[in-house]
Amino acid sequence: MALSASHIKRLATAGVLIAVLAVCLVIGGIAYYALVGAATLIGLWEFYGLFSLPLHARLGGIVLYVLMLAVTYFFTPMAGFIVALSSFWVVNVAYTFICGEELHPDVPSRYSTHLVMPTGLVYVGCSILTFLIMTPAEAALVVALAAVSDTAAYYAGSYIGGPKIWPSISPKKTWAGSLASVIGTALAALVAGMVFGKLLPGMAGLHWSLLPVLGAALAIAAQLGDFFESAIKRTVGVKDAGNLLPGHGGLLDRIDGLLLAAPVYVILCYALPKVLDIFGSAA
Repeated sequence: MALSASHIKRLATAGVLIAVLAVCLVIGGIAYYALVGAATLIGLWEFYGLFSLPLHARLGGIVLYVLMLAVTYFFTPMAGFIVALSSFWVVNVAYTFICGEELHPDVPSRYSTHLVMPTGLVYVGCSILTFLIMTPAEAALVVALAAVSDTAAYYAGSYIGGPKIWPSISPKKTWAGSLASVIGTALAALVAGMVFGKLLPGMAGLHWSLLPVLGAALAIAAQLGDFFESAIKRTVGVKDAGNLLPGHGGLLDRIDGLLLAAPVYVILCYALPKVLDIFGSAA
């Protein structure tokens, strides 16, 4: 079956993105930070654009993210998360004092507008910041597994069809595609862990039987991340978050699944084992 022009465009764009990602991951260091920073800045700008956030609010979010990235680079990712959380509370407390006493019908909408800026820092900023907790090799793995999830869902949904999961939010996604995504990603995680496990600190301590569970969890997370961004776009009435990537829309449209898959990987492979060790030691 011949590929359509739009399909070829999607593949070409994906090829360029993979090449850029590969170069930055191989170089590592500042190139890796620059990649994470650039992806977040573009994603933030697109997220703020979905809600038509005023220019001064967008720039405020960008400045705060640069601060997040700086404290992460010089200290730890936790410092970056603290900046994001602090911005959330500063904006909300400021709103409380400025608008809390106003009995005006547009107050709820004004609150929503004020909340978009710190929400973007958490949704886009903190989510991508979790890549700095991983090694570059693990980042490559998470991106690859998310790609497997997306590809398996796309082709299984296209060729098998069947009932839709949530037609009002994402009309093309089917249960068959979702199941293929989970199975395909579980198998890919098993193979990756067995072959490259020693190069992946987060997976090194996992028994082989847990690798498919990790893959399945990442597939489900990627799908939920995709649905979440689709719901936002439906709410504001747009098809794509941007037009930066030919055939894909905006960068946010391409990384929506990663925004949840990356934190889930960090939680399951870094945070959860430490919590279990603490409880194990206490027992």
